[in-house]
Amino acid sequence: MASFSPTEAAFEGFRITRERPRAVLVWVIANLVFSFLLGLVATITLGPKFAEILQVFRSPQTDPAVFWHAMVEVRPFLLVAAPVFLLFQAMMNCAIYRMILRPYDGGGGFLRLGADELRVAGITLLYTVVWTVVLFLTTAAALFGGVFGNPAAALFGAILSAGAFFCSIFVLIRLSLAAPISFVEHRLTLARSWVLTRGHFWRLFGAYALAFVLGIVTWLLMWVLLFLVLSVLGQIGGFSIEQIGAAAGPSPLVFVAVLLTQVGFGLIATCYRLIMEAPAAVICKALMQDDAASFAGQI
Repeated sequence: MASFSPTEAAFEGFRITRERPRAVLVWVIANLVFSFLLGLVATITLGPKFAEILQVFRSPQTDPAVFWHAMVEVRPFLLVAAPVFLLFQAMMNCAIYRMILRPYDGGGGFLRLGADELRVAGITLLYTVVWTVVLFLTTAAALFGGVFGNPAAALFGAILSAGAFFCSIFVLIRLSLAAPISFVEHRLTLARSWVLTRGHFWRLFGAYALAFVLGIVTWLLMWVLLFLVLSVLGQIGGFSIEQIGAAAGPSPLVFVAVLLTQVGFGLIATCYRLIMEAPAAVICKALMQDDAASFAGQI
């Protein structure tokens, strides 16, 4: 049976950040450029409504009717942005896979736009649809078990709910290597991930759970650090955090704060993605190498 360390897999993103800082910097810049392009697309598709819709989404006390009206108004943007966003996420994920699985194929921060990215985008969409269907079916079964009002039915419904939750997590983890495998084998495949992860559920679960915790902690620490830096700039320049968000204020330091905010957003998004995506790639590498060695030993 293949051997991989869940702890080492979970910390793979930190190792990459330490050993490949230039590539990480390229990814941060790519995130910044993509954010700018999304804003441009929003301006083009929504026109004068963009500022009004943005204000609705930013307000913590928005009336539900106003919110859903804004959701309807934002559809032209989503129709354009959703496929572009999916493709960009595939580009970033492929860059991580390429660094781990094809380290010789460097240059340009390992970023490409080609067949690999299209395959990963396609398998990610398929993987999401399959998992959503499983989640819907298991949740529906759990809810059906609890529709009756007696205590026995309530207990049965609670057991079904727990089983449904575990089933959705089980499928999510067993198919978690679909994207890196599709990247390596140059084909769309969910079944290969199901086969390769057989007997490794709990080790995979441990690696992903630890990576998730590390990602959240890193995300929170970076946000706190960014907030502290912006607060210091605000004290020096005499402006508030809200003025930074509005990109307006009485001090030239506001421009610096806006730029720092955007860079911070890009850095936080990049580091979080790296921590969350790297484990699947390094586990895929270990399991596929062991699978190939096992196959060779049977010949």
